[in-house]
Amino acid sequence: MMLIIILIVIGVLFGVLRVIVESKNKADAERRRREAERDAEQEDLDEDTDKYN
Repeated sequence: MMLIIILIVIGVLFGVLRVIVESKNKADAERRRREAERDAEQEDLDEDTDKYN
């Protein structure tokens, strides 16, 4: 009986850990996407500035 309870607790802990890791990965991917968009916009602005100078 005790073994079953321990296995359930370990399973729950791994489930929580997985959710935390997935959430972190999703946040990192979103941050990288925003940075890439910002860099692309900055490059467009730099090109436009070069054209007019």
